Amino acid sequence: MMNRINALWNLAVAIAIVATGYGFAAHHESGETATNEGVAGSPSNIWTYQAITFKDGQGPSFRQGLSEFMQSDLGKKFPGTIGYSWILSDGDDPATHGMVMTFPNASAWGKWNTTFFTGGTSEAQEWGQIYFNSVDHASTFTLTQVVSWGEPGQYGLTEVIPFYTANLAAFTEAFTGFMGTETGRSFPGRVAIHQCSYCGEQEANAMFSVQHSTPEAFDDWRETSASSKDFQEWVQTAFATAKFTGNSLIAALDLYPVNSTALLQ
Repeated sequence: MMNRINALWNLAVAIAIVATGYGFAAHHESGETATNEGVAGSPSNIWTYQAITFKDGQGPSFRQGLSEFMQSDLGKKFPGTIGYSWILSDGDDPATHGMVMTFPNASAWGKWNTTFFTGGTSEAQEWGQIYFNSVDHASTFTLTQVVSWGEPGQYGLTEVIPFYTANLAAFTEAFTGFMGTETGRSFPGRVAIHQCSYCGEQEANAMFSVQHSTPEAFDDWRETSASSKDFQEWVQTAFATAKFTGNSLIAALDLYPVNSTALLQ
């Protein structure tokens, strides 16, 4: 069970998990609502994450193949963003890398899948063969970004913190209160709450992604939060309203912010 949970929450992603060093969006997705309490994500946004275990020595081939595919005519039509990351620490899960694909909505997700899997293009066939030859195992999960704080930018490290709560709205409201405190307002990175949409059977149903620009910024925040009364009060509230199932630390590798509308006409 824990292997399956860890596989879900190695992100990225950046998921939004953010699994790259730049944040997943150079702009707010269509439908997002900016407020003083964070940026509310459109309910239709889709984040598909894969936690990947490679065959021996095949990681570099996968990364190169992904780069070449994203530069192809078909790759340039991708209707969202793709991020590729290195999982630095995730307990006993064998996955070493993650890939996140973001879409503005399910329609874009479906049109991309139809084009990729039934279009019969040489680019899709070549990338599919590289994927098959490189990947030993991949777990796939789908999430939605609920709300975020902080500007998109260059973030080198992401903490992924999964949790289960029976009332995500109340949990989010409590965290919004913390982000309005002096400590919360001083956070220099980007933090988001994500909800699991289609993840099969697993314990956690939501997660935080907490992004830091550099290892030094990560250290500074740990020192700040450790001495903050606001943060300690928030932690007590969080543990009273949610069950935390573990966490992971992820480093950015590659980002492909295509966001093409070619398939959406």
